[in-house]
Amino acid sequence: MALQLEALSKSYGTVEVLRPIDLEIKDGEFLTLLGPSGSGKTTILRMIGGFTQPSGGRILLDGQDLARVPTNKRPFNTVFQDYALFPHMSVAKNVGYGLSIRRMPKDEIARAVQEALDTVGLGSFHDRSPAELSGGQRQRVALARAIVCRPRIVLLDEPLSALDAALRRQMQGFLKDLQRQIGTTFLFVTHDQQEALTMSDRMVVMNVGSVEQIGSPKDIYYRPRTRFVASFIGDNNLCEADIDADGRLVTPMGATARPDGVEAAPRRVLMAVRPELISLSPRDNALETEAEVLSVEFAGAGSDMTLRLPGIETPFTARITSEPGQTPPAPGARQSIWIRRDDIAVVEKAAEQAP
Repeated sequence: MALQLEALSKSYGTVEVLRPIDLEIKDGEFLTLLGPSGSGKTTILRMIGGFTQPSGGRILLDGQDLARVPTNKRPFNTVFQDYALFPHMSVAKNVGYGLSIRRMPKDEIARAVQEALDTVGLGSFHDRSPAELSGGQRQRVALARAIVCRPRIVLLDEPLSALDAALRRQMQGFLKDLQRQIGTTFLFVTHDQQEALTMSDRMVVMNVGSVEQIGSPKDIYYRPRTRFVASFIGDNNLCEADIDADGRLVTPMGATARPDGVEAAPRRVLMAVRPELISLSPRDNALETEAEVLSVEFAGAGSDMTLRLPGIETPFTARITSEPGQTPPAPGARQSIWIRRDDIAVVEKAAEQAP
């Protein structure tokens, strides 16, 4: 099974909130739509679920266009940000609600509800009301209600945003483990970069109604294709560079062989380097330069060293491991740094999309 979006778009009057996109959602994957508010990610989720009608394009499930299929007939279930539990119903009745309106026999509903609650670790919570549950428990009830009908896809609209930081991290692991256990496709919407990197098989990074990049978390983190992706996903150091006539990458630190996968055509590009990939000790196949230390900020397990590099206007940040007896360089000190060729991402300037 594959869910395909073909030239899917959405406008409200003259305001285009989602430009035409093409996307295939693979069977059994955990796919995350990631982007800031207003990027169009929730609009996609709502159109797939049938809550919002597209302005153009098609949503195909096994080749069937879902345009005329009502929400309650689509083989998808949604977990909303506020969980949307019925406060007057017990946990068991909340989970079994979708089955009861389909008029399944009561004994079959009871078995399915028990299986779903066991799956989410709430097998003994049948008679409790939502008011008696913690935030994480309410979320698990919402998940049980979503999976009890065995949907083809579970749609998750920022379901972790209301949880505190510790519980949110716990639930990230739980959600991913649940998805692997039941093998159902999860389509997850979030604005949290770390959440997306931790949980996803693939990510769709969105900005101002357009798709910026699709790929695995590792590819998107280490090989961003646009300035937006490089800046939005974690921290990055960016500066101007060139691919010269010989196909080399020419940077303010010197020239090196271009990274694998980068085209040889001469052009202006951006060089992106993650702070943790800047080394303070010699590395093979690396560019080397001497920088001025501007500041060092201690942050527990690591420290951020702000550096001024020759020929680069914007300061770079190097993230170094903190040690108890470590004495960092003082502001104004000179510090040699090394950046390996394979740790450089080349961002195409032509791919810098204007809002």
